Amino acid sequence: MPCGRIELRNIEPRNVRMCKEAEYFVASLLNADGASCAEVGTLLRIDAVENATRDTTGQVLACPREAPRVLRVRCAAVGRRRLVNVKNGDAYFDAGARLRGEYLVGEFEDYDDDEGATDAPPPAAAPALAFLARSLEEDERIVVEEAAALATVTTSWEALELWQRYCATRLATVSLESRADRDELIIDAKVRAGGAITIPVDESTLPPDDRRRILAADERAADALQQLEIADAAAFQAILETRSVDGRLTALADGALREGSRVAQRAALQRAFAASP
Repeated sequence: MPCGRIELRNIEPRNVRMCKEAEYFVASLLNADGASCAEVGTLLRIDAVENATRDTTGQVLACPREAPRVLRVRCAAVGRRRLVNVKNGDAYFDAGARLRGEYLVGEFEDYDDDEGATDAPPPAAAPALAFLARSLEEDERIVVEEAAALATVTTSWEALELWQRYCATRLATVSLESRADRDELIIDAKVRAGGAITIPVDESTLPPDDRRRILAADERAADALQQLEIADAAAFQAILETRSVDGRLTALADGALREGSRVAQRAALQRAFAASP
């Protein structure tokens, strides 16, 4: 979302070079085809660049300070831009260009909300978020309550940034749980087969029955994600492209109400099962 601050860890040579040479850059969502990106992205201002002294696990990095391989980049999101043209699109796919640190250079234009105010009352995003918060606990509840307080015409982006954080966490949690179940199936199959276990496991070497069980687990995981009906990257891209505050708050209200209903229903079922003999 085009608000707030973000910290990046750049490891690719082209990204390292870009953050040393540029003051601003546009972050755009990569499309599913892997060969194109969304037209509308977030404009980021580079505020500070320094050598990263630790990796994501907290371990100290060993690299020459005069030629850092990892950069810690602090940025501020300052607006939206629409991509008009990419001047060197081939550089994205050229391995040599990547090694040389050739980053993509584009032409952009401003992307602001449409002019004209509406007399309609603002969408009820705050009550929808408050409804959801009542069924949550601890950190999730705090994040959603903060989003509810910010769900106004003047701070809609800030509320959406918190909502995006909540949705991304929920999706990541479900994906990790599904991945753990899948890994258990693979390990069990290899243990029963005997012999040394090589990581990663070549699933094509597993018996047909085990492969069918893993496929069924994958299908259940995909179904579980679909049933969540929670906003994903594509949904937030659509919100980013929305050119009215009312449109963004409506999307936020709809998403929060849908999630609140799902969470409340699940809590009610859990209470019913706990009370049954």
